[in-house]
Amino acid sequence: MKDRITADLMKLGDDSIIPSVNINDLIPGVHFDYFTGSFTSVNALDNSHPSKSGTINGFNLKKAPGVNQYGYAFRGYLNVPKDGYYIFYVESNDGAKLYIDGKEIVDNDGAHGAKEESGSISLRKGFHPVQVKYFQMGGGQALKVSWQGPNFKKRVITDKDVFINKRK
Repeated sequence: MKDRITADLMKLGDDSIIPSVNINDLIPGVHFDYFTGSFTSVNALDNSHPSKSGTINGFNLKKAPGVNQYGYAFRGYLNVPKDGYYIFYVESNDGAKLYIDGKEIVDNDGAHGAKEESGSISLRKGFHPVQVKYFQMGGGQALKVSWQGPNFKKRVITDKDVFINKRK
């Protein structure tokens, strides 16, 4: 069924499949900006200044000791192994959003317990800018970013899938 869906989407033409970007000198991992403060939406991170920035392996949550309210903005390049139709999943507690090539794919924003949302997009093989924004209001915390696509079942996106520019 998934292969038929991929084949049908590929027939739609190049306009329906997002092209990859041409980028070199990449290493595994993602860039992060860490924010402290009270947030009710990931959009609030856009108007905040990070307390810390750096690189990390994958979309991992690490908070400062004693801090229960914080946010993260992760960015890097997703290595798409094959042209096709991809489904992305974000499980979070509290809010999160996932963007591919600047387009919002998964919206799991707002204050809530752990829940998963999904979205899909057709992508060309190669590297695609990816961004995940997340905030935590207190209580339980969770962030799991997964995907599935042609020739692979749903799995967590790891540092084998995401990369950053070596020069940063």
